Amino acid sequence: MKLPKKVNRAVLISTIASICIGLIGAFLSFVQSHDFYESQISSWNIEAKLTESGDLKIVDTIRFESDDYHFFEYEIGYGKTIIEGNGTNSYLDTESVKVSVYNDKGYYYFNEENESTSNSTSYFKFDDCLGFSWNPNDCEEGGRNLNYYTNGKEKELVYVYLHNGLDNVINFKYEYTIKNALNKYSDISELNWCFASPLEEMGVKNISLTLTLPNTCSNYNVVSSFEEEGIMVFGHGNGSSEFTKIDNTKIIAKTDKLREKIGDKLEVRLLIPNSPYDAFSSVANDDMISSSKSGKEILKLEEENLTNKDILNTKLYNRVYYSFILIHLFLSLLLIGLIILIYLKFDKERKPKFDIEYLREPPNKLSPSELSYLVNDQEITTDAFTGTIISLIRKKYIFIDSNGSSLLDEKANYSLTRNNETKLLEELNDDEKFVLDLLFNKMFKDQFTMNDFEKKMKKENSAIKYTEAIASWQKSSKEKYKKYGYYDNVKVVASFGVFGIVGLIYCVYSIFGNYLNFYLPMWTIIFGVITCLLSLFIFFYVPTITRKSKKGIEEYSKWMSFKKFLCEFSHFEDYDMMSVIVWEEYLVYASILGIADLVEKQIRIKLKDSGISEEQISSLSTLDNLYLMIYLNHVSHRMMFYTTLARQTVVSAKMERVSSTVGSIAGSGGFGGSSSHGGGGHGGRAG
Repeated sequence: MKLPKKVNRAVLISTIASICIGLIGAFLSFVQSHDFYESQISSWNIEAKLTESGDLKIVDTIRFESDDYHFFEYEIGYGKTIIEGNGTNSYLDTESVKVSVYNDKGYYYFNEENESTSNSTSYFKFDDCLGFSWNPNDCEEGGRNLNYYTNGKEKELVYVYLHNGLDNVINFKYEYTIKNALNKYSDISELNWCFASPLEEMGVKNISLTLTLPNTCSNYNVVSSFEEEGIMVFGHGNGSSEFTKIDNTKIIAKTDKLREKIGDKLEVRLLIPNSPYDAFSSVANDDMISSSKSGKEILKLEEENLTNKDILNTKLYNRVYYSFILIHLFLSLLLIGLIILIYLKFDKERKPKFDIEYLREPPNKLSPSELSYLVNDQEITTDAFTGTIISLIRKKYIFIDSNGSSLLDEKANYSLTRNNETKLLEELNDDEKFVLDLLFNKMFKDQFTMNDFEKKMKKENSAIKYTEAIASWQKSSKEKYKKYGYYDNVKVVASFGVFGIVGLIYCVYSIFGNYLNFYLPMWTIIFGVITCLLSLFIFFYVPTITRKSKKGIEEYSKWMSFKKFLCEFSHFEDYDMMSVIVWEEYLVYASILGIADLVEKQIRIKLKDSGISEEQISSLSTLDNLYLMIYLNHVSHRMMFYTTLARQTVVSAKMERVSSTVGSIAGSGGFGGSSSHGGGGHGGRAG
């Protein structure tokens, strides 16, 4: 189908907008798979060992990437969770803490140190500093005590400050022991621990955990249900984590990243029966959990609740996932169908009855603005204005003179003079009256040259006066020609634009409300982009719809046949050159149809066939000859240039005022997604 100019603009705008949406979609997908932080933990290796006495020995090795940072604070959580019953709390053995800080070149800033540096209590740090929150006077740069962050929160903080700044890549190694981390019931022992959690405003990636079990656990096999006697392992807090190894000696797990915004954690629950073998016989009786229920009963119910919660979350995710795809697919099909319906019912041009290929005479005596309205989808173009000037010259209401320059010179200073002899203005159409009044009453008095006109168009006041007059004429002409019935009244189709708005609103809602919040797969954004594209197309397409009426399509077809003749008349061997009067009239129409240059070329071919050379045409300095239409075309080009110049002058002046104003103002085994609220946990920040 051949789309009108306005639809082409709508397609262009929609295409640009859809590309932007596609880029936004790609960016959102990228956001989903990447964490944008100034700093990030690029790898975190956790080596943990569970002892027979129920203690947990941990070595955290963190590879940290930063830019122009000076300190790194790392919180160690030590509190454990007892679901039901009473027992002894866990705690951090501060004597066991060892801190190492080193770069990739092997240089150690601190090497297995567990004591605060001499400047740990200083308000200002003039040297490298190591501080601990359990030392009451240790403070960070700026003077705030470290225990400000930890009081009453079952966690402690290790503070590292490097006076010359952290290396772009630096390694932190923390060794410590959590005492009494195990929950030992009468029938079963439980370690429920959060080994890794996001740190404040840091990306955390590539986490690996190796949990070594005491040798006494080797008497048990790994089982998968509470009905069996053996070791059971559950993962929680991050649905994308997985176990890579589970046996009676060690448990290995990994996850690609921890996302702060959704509270990811790497939690492991380890269950080991106390009989027939007691793997943790070293746990004192006073440290055991006392409860009216058995530990297996409590923990089985807890895991069932977490499993049910994960099932519900999975169902919710799947519902959002499939709804996102199906609704966008339905909307896309609906919008495609709507576009086809709108086109067929309101936009597809009728087939005219007139089917003659060439029309050698103008079908009607239309004014330039009326012809422009017909062939340019109800638009009155600048060509109609310049065509009217040619018409006035043709009718001798305006005299044109070379003013002493070559007529075909690009900068020829033509002179236009109003014919003051008695002529009946009543014989002029509305376009001609408007142009005559604008040029010789409002802009000039009786006469002006091209240079005069150019100077005026470079002045803001004159340019505004000129452009406003043309805009007013275009508007009034369009209103007048609406009554001529060249186009159907398609106002009803405007209501279809609401579908575009609804589609866009839903796209925004679904992307930000579903896609990001539920971390849907990256490829699903394609459906949202397609819906946005179609919605934008409808939104921009509907206002551009203009379909010619039965009368309009017949008149339009005749003018297109006449246009084809003007484009190709030099090929007609039986068609001689017509009189200059006829060609002056044809040139008016050719300018409106956008083929004036092509017609000039056709005329030159005919003249050449008649024995007139290009040199003869270029050397002419008088208008009293057969070649007037060539010169008039050059006049038309000059006037169109000045009209454009006037608009540029107005825009430039406005921008200068805005600029000056602004300047003055502004100078594979899966983890459950639900957290089991295990003990431990981490936090921290850098800066």
